[in-house]
Amino acid sequence: MKIYQYRRIRNLIEREPDLFEGLDTLTTKRAIEWLPGHMSIFNRFMSEALNAKKAGYQRYSARAIWHYLRHLHQIDPDTRDLKLTNVVTPVVARIAMKLDPRLEGLFLLRCHGGRT
Repeated sequence: MKIYQYRRIRNLIEREPDLFEGLDTLTTKRAIEWLPGHMSIFNRFMSEALNAKKAGYQRYSARAIWHYLRHLHQIDPDTRDLKLTNVVTPVVARIAMKLDPRLEGLFLLRCHGGRT
């Protein structure tokens, strides 16, 4: 499994100013601030997204992966206190698809509160 560092994500965000176009600015800011302290969760998200792709899915739900990760963290006593808020999911999905070309198009991107 490839391990991503936050520096790489930060560089991606700087190179791709339109990456979060259509998303709420405050939500995007909160998600980007959340990421540096939670890279292990981001890396697990990437791993699960690649697993979905390898299983043959052309489209998959970023939110489904997020709920699965939330479940794993809630049953593990060492990570039970981590908060995996839904607001970061759209940002994480966009970053994931840009970081790894194999994930391009895997997640349906929605803007403006769920409208496509």
